[in-house]
Amino acid sequence: MKKPEGIDELTDRERAREYLRGKLKEYVETITERDPAHRHFYKCPFCGNEEHKNSTAGAFSIAADKKRWKCFSCQKSGDIFDLIGYQYNYKSDKRTKTAKTEEYRQEYAKACEIFKLDPDFTPPQDQDTAQAAKEDSRTLQIQPATDTITDNRAGQFKEYLESCKAAMQGSKCYAYLIGRGFTPETIERFSLGYDSKKDLLTIPYSPAYSYYATRSIEGKSYDKPDTETAGPEPVFNAGALYGERSCFICESQLDAISIMQAGGVAAAVGGTGVEKLLKALDEKKTQHCLILCLDNDDAGRTAQTTAEERLDNSGIDFIDASFSLDLYPQPQKDSNDLLRGNAEQLAVDVEEIYKNAKEHELETGSGLYAVKDFAGLFKKHRQEFKQNIRTGFTSLDIALGGGLTNELYIMSAETGTGKSAIAACLAQNIAAQGIDVLYYALEMGRDEFIARGASMISKEQGTDPIMYGQILNDTYDSETDQFYRRPYSQYEKYVNEYMQRYGQHLYFIEGGLHGKTALEIAETVEHFKKIRKVKQLVIIVDYLQLLKADPEDRSQRDAMSIISAAVFTLKSLASQYGATIYAISSMSNAQKGSKVGDSSFKYSGDIGYTGGVLLGWNWQGVTDTSKEEDKEKAIQESKDHGYRTMILEVIKNRSGERDKKVTMFYYPQYNYIKAPNLDSGTVKPHRKGAGA
Repeated sequence: MKKPEGIDELTDRERAREYLRGKLKEYVETITERDPAHRHFYKCPFCGNEEHKNSTAGAFSIAADKKRWKCFSCQKSGDIFDLIGYQYNYKSDKRTKTAKTEEYRQEYAKACEIFKLDPDFTPPQDQDTAQAAKEDSRTLQIQPATDTITDNRAGQFKEYLESCKAAMQGSKCYAYLIGRGFTPETIERFSLGYDSKKDLLTIPYSPAYSYYATRSIEGKSYDKPDTETAGPEPVFNAGALYGERSCFICESQLDAISIMQAGGVAAAVGGTGVEKLLKALDEKKTQHCLILCLDNDDAGRTAQTTAEERLDNSGIDFIDASFSLDLYPQPQKDSNDLLRGNAEQLAVDVEEIYKNAKEHELETGSGLYAVKDFAGLFKKHRQEFKQNIRTGFTSLDIALGGGLTNELYIMSAETGTGKSAIAACLAQNIAAQGIDVLYYALEMGRDEFIARGASMISKEQGTDPIMYGQILNDTYDSETDQFYRRPYSQYEKYVNEYMQRYGQHLYFIEGGLHGKTALEIAETVEHFKKIRKVKQLVIIVDYLQLLKADPEDRSQRDAMSIISAAVFTLKSLASQYGATIYAISSMSNAQKGSKVGDSSFKYSGDIGYTGGVLLGWNWQGVTDTSKEEDKEKAIQESKDHGYRTMILEVIKNRSGERDKKVTMFYYPQYNYIKAPNLDSGTVKPHRKGAGA
């Protein structure tokens, strides 16, 4: 077969360009100043770090491979040729093929002039260059296959695939791959071959030669060996799923190879389905989040949505690949289109996506990282203006060190003292601020919850208060000796006010016939945060002792083990998903009649050790004393006043002061709570958008 024209010239020129790309750092240090504290950063020669002028670090960065650069101030990026193009104004606004060719010619010629090289020079293969090539080859090397079936058939296609590989050099298939943006090194590295009899590209799935696919170079039709001979199709480059970096998941094998040529690690599912991927990950879990990179067309977007749902349901962590599409010419359907359109930008984008994947793993705790890796994320969190969540009671916010944060709060109280009332009150105050609240009511129905809220507002407004029992139950009329239901019109305005204040951001979840487990709560929260993309979320569990055991966990056999597992799950939910968890814990029968203290959290599970903030809810004169005469007196005074004097005490605070006490007045018939005003000492009810 005749050798296609231009192959040798293209190969030699590309090798020369690669050699010059390796001169980037050397050239940068001749045109700008290095940041003394950050060895990969410099002052930008174009914008002078304008957007980062108040920062101590340079904004112009050289990537780890020393072949790419980016300014995080003016957002310019590229390789040494782009740098020269910007510097000498070779860049054109015209994006035609002719204009781009002229840019490349000028940039290449100038680079050769700068380094005193003939444009037709042959790059030297010195020891450093050879070592760099070796390291690059190792980085991009296809990973060993891990599919059990594939391994059992290792080598079955070796003779055929090696003969195809030998036929590749100089073939029209070779020209086809060069035209698709692949380098000679990539063609060699992945053992791509050419079946000259069938005029097909051959793509081995692993170095074991246990499976392969073919592709027509005239179109986009793929073929695979029959299942009886080869066995079921595995994931292409399946070993990449278990490497030291997150793995890109692509549709086609050439898309995955494109990502790997750009510096990433990738596997391919051979279409729009993810069944093979899920099967592989079910047999062996990956240690890093996946990067979904399916095609940018209607079928690909549909497949992306399906893949996200399947991975999410399987508990597999992932992010979506996001490319700077405005920097690529059309077409932009897949990663191979991006490689052909702008290989340098694809390398920059791949590295940026890896940064996003790492930050995602740091945020969710799904990766294994040293403390030093959290430095940037910690700075970001502290610089973001994310206030503590206000409770609606200024005195309580002060006692808690500014309000609620991403922590597990556990409040212990005796049954019948209003523990659900204070929880509902906090939920409503927080929802009124526009922050979503998931209220898990494991013993209360939805109608009762709303009735309590409407009654609370009627008492707050003070004109015609209605007890929530009068909303839920029939009322007896002694004159007629009949029961009657209070007309809805008498309290409709309070229900409407309740819905207006809290209805949009307050979610009420009932226990249902089978109850809830802590793991079910965690899964709902994870899904809610992903769908709603909220930064702040509050979960209230009313109450811990009603949580059910996880049927998959045989260690949860009694109340203590169930609660221990539950608080551990809720604690992890608070710390890893940035949620505020407020859980109620009921006291044991043995402890009833005694003040809520440290010991109240030790009788069931690991509450006292796991909870970040422990709160005690005591009825002054009743649950905080052992003298029966004092109890009777306080109970009678409460009946006379119409309210109970409650003390909410901070018993433990991992990141703040303990032993802080807040006095509150609780009107049990109206589910209404208010606190003394800090300044005047007068009573001021909580309202939407205001403290108490």
